[in-house]
Amino acid sequence: MKGVHPGDKVAEIKGRVDIVELISEYVPLKKAGRNFLGLCPFHSEKTPSFTVNREKQMFYCFGCGEKGDAFAFLMRLNNATFPETLKLLAQKTGVVLPASSFHRDGKYSPSAREQIIRINSIAAAYFTANLFSQNGKAALHYLKERGLKESTIEAFGLGYASDGWRYLKNHLEQQKVSLKLAADAGLIVIREDRSEVQYDRFRHRLMFPVKDVDGRIIAFGGRILGNGEPKYLNSPESAAYSKGRQLYGLNQAKETIRQKGYAILVEGYFDLIVLWDAGIRNVVATLGTALTKDHISLLKRYTERVAVLFDSDEAGKKALARSVEMFVAAHMDARAVVLPEGLDPDDFVRRSGGAALERLVEEAPSIVDYYIDSIIGGGTSFQERGEAAVRAATFITGIEDVIDRNLFIKRVSEKLGIDQDILKKEVNSRLYPKMRKEVQLSRQPKKETVGLEFNLIHLMMECPSVIPSVVESKVMEYFLDRDLKSLGQAWTDHVLKEKNMAPGDALSFLQRPESSAIAETLMKLLFQESPFSQESLGPLCADMIRQVKRRWYKEQHKNIKERLINAQTSGNSELGRKLLMEKERLMKEEKEL
Repeated sequence: MKGVHPGDKVAEIKGRVDIVELISEYVPLKKAGRNFLGLCPFHSEKTPSFTVNREKQMFYCFGCGEKGDAFAFLMRLNNATFPETLKLLAQKTGVVLPASSFHRDGKYSPSAREQIIRINSIAAAYFTANLFSQNGKAALHYLKERGLKESTIEAFGLGYASDGWRYLKNHLEQQKVSLKLAADAGLIVIREDRSEVQYDRFRHRLMFPVKDVDGRIIAFGGRILGNGEPKYLNSPESAAYSKGRQLYGLNQAKETIRQKGYAILVEGYFDLIVLWDAGIRNVVATLGTALTKDHISLLKRYTERVAVLFDSDEAGKKALARSVEMFVAAHMDARAVVLPEGLDPDDFVRRSGGAALERLVEEAPSIVDYYIDSIIGGGTSFQERGEAAVRAATFITGIEDVIDRNLFIKRVSEKLGIDQDILKKEVNSRLYPKMRKEVQLSRQPKKETVGLEFNLIHLMMECPSVIPSVVESKVMEYFLDRDLKSLGQAWTDHVLKEKNMAPGDALSFLQRPESSAIAETLMKLLFQESPFSQESLGPLCADMIRQVKRRWYKEQHKNIKERLINAQTSGNSELGRKLLMEKERLMKEEKEL
């Protein structure tokens, strides 16, 4: 594929991708007129302001201002480079990329993330082959003992790391993989004090490949077989992996989550896989870490409802307490599913089956109500209720959003029979020292750009076919607003250079680094229904041009009048004569409009 220009491939991908379908893989969208709306994945919001336009193949968030095309969306969402995103979209659209990438020198330098993902893929294939070999017989027997079907084992790409120090290291060397990069991926350990000492991180472990939402292997988890510590060993964080931002199994569960309308959240690899094996496919798991805000934000892309499975022990209660505040802040409908004493999801499903677990989920109380009942508590005596109120106030002060805080106060008051005003005063007294420091600076609303020149630019962007008429009229010379004149001239040059304009090109153009508040206003307008009728474009454009020019002449007349008064006051008759001649010339030109 020598001689292929990178722009050709980007254009081909853009021509094949449907931005609504693409973004729907990550954000639930609903039709709203000519656009599609959803909750923004880039900031927390209650009311959908994230807008996707199929016709122009662009997205725009009216809440946080994020905007762009399919490339911009995935780059921002995945924190990925352009080459990584290019590869991903090429795979999704079936576009074949050249063997070498698009650097000027013809050489391709993949990012650290890309290199780690490639090495992880090689390691995953090795671990899987190992599991189904004579070497992995004991590991496969262990999985079968736990009742897992072979189809489930294959679906999650489970594997086995041999009981030896350098099996994987030797394999990677045979595959011409840099051991330094393998160490960056967390597969190989290289001692800092003795670089010649290199060995496998995972040994005699059942291996769980960890994939991102697009199915790329970004890390591994390994469970020890037999005795040894730690029971679970996970890949360290890398350029490809951040455990606080990934959910195990989400790439396989996201479609079922959308279909069922909710997700089930568990703590470990086996909990998830056992539920999957029992037919429960809308389940995800954290990766050896407590639940984070990033986890919740990631989950919220696919659903507003989640059922969280907590163990009934003390650790489970602590996990519940940590998560309530985050779910409240994210405005998610979360339910607390507490399993019978001493049982984890694996044990429960083995004993009672998947249908029984789904019934528990359906009957589960909201996480807020469960927290109030089981953690804050209540009681009948004055002292018990007083202590509950103190616990409640302590928790409520951690809720940042004022509306959420007041709703929680109201709910606690109802559940515990505590006077709402008294509880509110207690909360506010705790918040007061904190609130004095948190002075909210009011933001001045942006001044909307209006006027004849702005309307003409809007028309030129909605309907580039009018550009030749605009150029012929030389109306840009009559613009009084420098920013609008600069923007209009740049857009005109762009259209004349590109010739074949595609829907959404105006939006792409407005994303230039030098874009101003005017560009932001125009972007919002371009996402709305066009006010211009195709049938009347010619007369409409001509009328707008006339109005812009007339306003220019009006300003010139006003300016000359002021200068004439000054000339007469100062007795400068020569300047007065020239200004009168200039006035006559302008009046003659204006009559010809």
